Amino acid sequence: MSGQQAVATHLSPRLSGVFQSNIAAKLSGSPARRVIVSVVATFSFVATCIGAASHLLAQEPASTKPLLKFEVRLISGEKIAPATLEIAAGQIKNVPLASGSRDLPLDELSRITISSLREPTKASGSVQVYLRNQGFLAAESVTISDDEFHLKTAFAESLDLTIDLVRGVVLKPEAADVVQKLIKTPSADNDRLIVAVDDKLETLEGLIVSVSATEVKFEIDGMEKSLPFDRLAGIVVAQARADDEPARLKLKLTSGELVAGESMEVSEGLASLTISGDAKLEMPLASIKEIAYRSSQLEYLSDLTPSTVFEQPVVTLKRPYQVDRSVSGKPLNIGGTIYEKGIGVHAISRLTYQIEPGFDQFVVDVGLDAAAAGKGNCIFVVLGDGQQLASETVQGKDAARTLRVPIRGVRELTIAVEAGEDLDLADHANWCEARLLKVKSP
Repeated sequence: MSGQQAVATHLSPRLSGVFQSNIAAKLSGSPARRVIVSVVATFSFVATCIGAASHLLAQEPASTKPLLKFEVRLISGEKIAPATLEIAAGQIKNVPLASGSRDLPLDELSRITISSLREPTKASGSVQVYLRNQGFLAAESVTISDDEFHLKTAFAESLDLTIDLVRGVVLKPEAADVVQKLIKTPSADNDRLIVAVDDKLETLEGLIVSVSATEVKFEIDGMEKSLPFDRLAGIVVAQARADDEPARLKLKLTSGELVAGESMEVSEGLASLTISGDAKLEMPLASIKEIAYRSSQLEYLSDLTPSTVFEQPVVTLKRPYQVDRSVSGKPLNIGGTIYEKGIGVHAISRLTYQIEPGFDQFVVDVGLDAAAAGKGNCIFVVLGDGQQLASETVQGKDAARTLRVPIRGVRELTIAVEAGEDLDLADHANWCEARLLKVKSP
């Protein structure tokens, strides 16, 4: 086959016709016409060669896998950077450790951070679905039948969730605030439907029978009623209590969505999260920003309620302690590092916790919050059963300092912040990642 024939096989019929007609004109026209036609034919030939080359290049297999980087943080605080990530049977496979590569049980894990060179994905779908354990998914559509929610999401054409896994649904943006407020004050007996009536929102209490793309059926006082789907603005599902039992796994997606589950597997760039029972959500590993694991060997102090609280400022206004936030209500921040778990206080403060037996260490990063703008000076103190176990003086300009305090046998743990040289001015003290660890068998 000639070179021109090879090129012609990659031309569209329209371009091929132009090419052939230009050649014919070149062979039969007047001299002046032949020059013009020759230029046109040459230009056409070059253009089609470029097009053919592009077509051939497009046929070459291109790698669509984004470059991913992983950071695995253990409950001990140690950080590991494996080249790949495979999870199966409750273990991370072939983790490079100082002692050599081995399979690492997820129970030794705190979290996995995943970074990608690819642009973060955006949440797809206008329907907001609030799940158990503060989970959130964007869905393109939602229907309900046989006590199950059926979602169409960016990751699943049909994700079926039992009704107890869903807390609420926002179908119209104007209902978002109402739905979120009602989720915090749930009804144990009735579902609540937020309905658009004459440009206003009204709440109906009853039991949802079904929701289709056209109709909503629900039961009120034993009588079944219906309304058009387009009038439904939101749903809040009946639940016995506002808080949930902590999930074993929480996945933060690059889109901003959050999903909690019982177990997961990762293989060949694809993650499969078991939300509950048979409900599974599959997604590309590149769409996950963070995997947080709740280890049975770890207890965050911010998940516990102190038995006694003492807060007495010296010269500033009194500020109550904050859970998983700084004392000013913002994300915990020491030297630009953001922490999701911890306790924010203001000097002088003493929080005392009754802890279960079996823990061996108390580990925490301490420092003054970035909101102090480099000011402040205070003393972090850890006491066990009334005896001082650790003390650290910190200034506002200091980086976070890690304390590892033996607490085996301790039943009453107190974390205290005392005022330093500058009294309590700017003493926005952070106990970040404050956690109790089981590092040895009891």
